[in-house]
Amino acid sequence: MKHFYFNIEGWFHYPHIYREAIERLDGTFVEIGAWKGCSTAFLAVEAVRSGKAIDIHVVDTFEGSDEDEHRKDPELKDLRAAFDRNMAPVADRLTVHQMPSVEAAKLFEDGSVSLCMIDGAHDYASVKADIAAWLPKMKPGGWLCGDDIAWGDDMPVFRAVDEMLPGWVRRGCAWTYQI
Repeated sequence: MKHFYFNIEGWFHYPHIYREAIERLDGTFVEIGAWKGCSTAFLAVEAVRSGKAIDIHVVDTFEGSDEDEHRKDPELKDLRAAFDRNMAPVADRLTVHQMPSVEAAKLFEDGSVSLCMIDGAHDYASVKADIAAWLPKMKPGGWLCGDDIAWGDDMPVFRAVDEMLPGWVRRGCAWTYQI
């Protein structure tokens, strides 16, 4: 299957993390924050190419965020429809949970998730809440990850990750924490 993620509007800074995770892990992968699906498309195609049994779950409210660039997007009024259109080639590989991340975490058993990529809300309280909700869901050896480690004037993602996950590793704009 050929990649098509580059045709989808959005921000995606961590293909290296997804490639390495697919090489090393299998099982349940969760992506928090999908926007229009650029990173989701990459992950799904890499999973197909691997031949591994990777169960991909996508969690998003599909309401966008308070960031100015989101508020001006004409597709914001029906972001879920834009995501679904973009994911058509890999739709059968995805389970989509249209809800807040902390609520979606309750759907997963503790110790059941191999990879969780946190890239939803970027404020300090939301990142801390996402980490707290998903950390118990992680399998031993699994990866809790995120993006935008230096996003914003006071770096709220950095502060939240640094407080909650001693030993996390910066990987470009993203971060990883192995359980």
